[in-house]
Order: sequence, then C-alpha cells, then structure tokens
Amino acid sequence: MSLTCLRSNALLRGRAWFSVALKISIIGAGGIGSYYARLVELLEGVELAYVCDVDEAKARAVAGEVGCRYTTRLEEAVEGCDAVLIATPPFARLDAVKTAVEAGRPVFCEKPLARSLGEAREIERLARGRVPFMVGFTLRWWPVYERLKELLERGELGEPAMLWLTDMTYWSDTLRRAPWRRRGELSTGIFEQLVHELDIARYLLGEVEEVYAHGARRVLEEVDYEDCVAVTFKFRSGAVGCVAGSVASRLWHRRGLLVCSRAAAYFDTGEQSLRIASAEGERSEKLGWRGDPYLMELKEFVRWVEEGVEARATLEDGVKAQELVEAAIKSLREGRPVKLPL
Repeated sequence: MSLTCLRSNALLRGRAWFSVALKISIIGAGGIGSYYARLVELLEGVELAYVCDVDEAKARAVAGEVGCRYTTRLEEAVEGCDAVLIATPPFARLDAVKTAVEAGRPVFCEKPLARSLGEAREIERLARGRVPFMVGFTLRWWPVYERLKELLERGELGEPAMLWLTDMTYWSDTLRRAPWRRRGELSTGIFEQLVHELDIARYLLGEVEEVYAHGARRVLEEVDYEDCVAVTFKFRSGAVGCVAGSVASRLWHRRGLLVCSRAAAYFDTGEQSLRIASAEGERSEKLGWRGDPYLMELKEFVRWVEEGVEARATLEDGVKAQELVEAAIKSLREGRPVKLPL
C-alpha cells in the first residue's frame, strides 16, 4: 500500500498519521544492508517490511535478526512497503531503483548512485520529480563537516582557497567477503570508498570545473584498479583541492585541511576535532560524536517522506558525485586533466 493511501486511511479512521508505521523494505542484505536493518528498528514510527537479497540465505539471516519477512523477489519487497532502502552493490542499483520508482516508492540509495555516469543519469531520468530520492552520503552528518559547512556559510573563515582531504583504509578482508569489489566495472573501484570525499569536497566548496587524477596499484594484487590515488580539483570559484586516498593502508585515518582568506582549519574525523588558526590566534574545537550518522541520515529520509522536508543529500548530489567519479577515472585512464561537465 502506498504512503498516500496509508495516510488517507489513517485520517478516515480518525487516527493521527504518525500512529501508522512507515514500512521500509531493504534491498541488499550485505554488510551495509544488515547494518541499516538494525538501525531501522530504532526509528520511531517505522518498521521493516522485508529484507530482500538474491542470496536467500543472507536475506533469511538478516530478517531473522530483526524479526521481519524476507524474499528474493524484488517486486514482492517493493509492493509490500511504503519506502525502499537500496543497499545493493553499485552494479545492481539501477534495476532496484527502476522497480521502486515505477511503484511510486520513495528511495534511499546507498552511495555511489550507480557504477557509471550513464546509469546515474538513467536513474535521474527515472526518478526526478516522481518520488523523494535520497543518497547515502553519510559524511554530511559527521560533526566536523557540519561545523565546517556552518563556518563557511557564516563567512567566519573567509573565501575558500584550498581543500585537502585524505581517506586511508584497508580492504583486504572486505575483498574476501565481497568479491564484486575486486572489479572496477562492478564497483567503481577505489571510488566506491572515495566518492565520500569527492562529495564532501563539492558540498563544502561548490561545483568543480576540472579534475586531474593519478593512481597506482602497488599493494592489492587481487583488484583490477588503483589501490592508491590522488585527485586534484579546480573549483568553479577558483579554489583548488586534493583528495588523497588508499584502500591499501594499514593505518586508518580521515583528515583534512581547509585554507581560506581569513583562517585555516585542520580537522581530524577520528576525533571529530578542529584546529582553527587566524591572525587572532589559534583555537581548538572538540566536537565529538553526537550519535550514529547513519541513523541520523535515516531520520532525515523519514522526515522527507512523511513531512516533505528535503534531505541534505539528494538525487542531484548523487549524480554530481558520480560525475566526479567518472571524471577521475577518465583522467586516470587518459593521463590528462578532464573538464566538467561531462
């Protein structure tokens, strides 16, 4: 039953809308899908309808943990819910989105939106203006990035000049659990992870007009793409930026530096802390974690579905991030800067 029908039926029965649970089906029962299933249980006024996966054993196991139904049939999961959360690998997202949108279901889709810009634009064509459509760029809910966004919007740092971001992680165990990650054509390669930083760069400094990427595969023999990359940007504003990332680093960290006309801000996402230096001196801000960002983004999705308040990570953001991924991959393959838009 559609969300509109649920609301109408509730009103006809003289019940408040919030007394009718919003039913969400999760498509994809892998690592992130199973985590989302546990988080949905924590949302007030929301219940899990189905866990769906092509691997019946995985779907059954996750559904058993959270106490909902399971299926291998995408259509059954979509018809039996009010909204769809897509947590499949990138190569399987287009079909899931198409089924959900054609049924009129609001969509929360994990990042990246697809495995190519062509597929992302097909998703945009299918979904734009038809249903609420949110993309899971969870870093937008990290306190340090929320604070940087606030400082930039208030003008306290001045005009941005340079942004440097790093994302270092290690994928060896992940590659064994999820073989699709070994192939760039199925996963977008290293950018399945680094799309987070590409999105944050655009979120903080605006549209990008040129991308130049360098990469190497020196550690992980089992993948067919670069395990270390450095991506430089020229923003439309005139600012420049760099994202350096690896999925072969045994030392994990996500850090960065933002240089602006009035101040510079160094940030550590592990500690969720900022160090800001200006002509007036230095100060530190220890923000800490204020909750699970994955849960916070789900709450924002539910609010969009129920109240019409647009979330901070939209379909357009997903397509723009995919364009940055495509430009970076094109630059890696051709050994030259790539102009945007593509």
